[in-house]
Amino acid sequence: MLKSAQAAFLLAMLFALLLSMAACSTLPEPGSPPTLNSPVQTPIPTIMQVTVTLQPTRALKPSPTGIEFATPEPVDLAPIPGSTPAGAGAIVHVMPPFFTHDFLVENSWYKDTMNGTIRTFVHTGNVPSPGGFATQQGVVVVQVLKMDAHGTVSMVYYKQFLTPAQSGPVHITGAVGERLILQSTNGTTFYFDAPARQFVPSLTWVSPISTPGAQPAKPSP
Repeated sequence: MLKSAQAAFLLAMLFALLLSMAACSTLPEPGSPPTLNSPVQTPIPTIMQVTVTLQPTRALKPSPTGIEFATPEPVDLAPIPGSTPAGAGAIVHVMPPFFTHDFLVENSWYKDTMNGTIRTFVHTGNVPSPGGFATQQGVVVVQVLKMDAHGTVSMVYYKQFLTPAQSGPVHITGAVGERLILQSTNGTTFYFDAPARQFVPSLTWVSPISTPGAQPAKPSP
């Protein structure tokens, strides 16, 4: 019995040795090309690191509370193409940026102030008839636009001024400083002072001083 048990143990050990040798023979040598009998090897995934840098598009301004707010960039009203310089401003042939049902436009003059955030328009033309046709009553329309830091434009002033005489539609022919020269269709010349917003007798006329005893200035011929 002892000999038969030893023989069985030796056979088992030999069988295990043969199995281990067969397993080692199926693995490919390092650097050798894979074969059909090569074991499947799963590739190890690699991790890609991506760094994104965000650049601020607007300047930031610290506040007293420690929160940063975007600082509005300065804006201005865009110049009007095709303008003809005249005095302190320019003459343009454009339609006013509002609905005109109460006057017909011949041409306009404009000037920018306050670093381009205030634009003063002086439109010229005539008052139409109920049917929309031109009349002999000339008119000057002063319009002031204002643009805030966010680019919003609003109208802050609007008023019409009728010409002293009904001599037909008027249009701007020139300017000295901010005093405009207006010509009517029948040849009459008018002068309009843009800052004072009134018709004046001439280009050199000076408004009298409103003090007791002051003598009115005589209009220049």
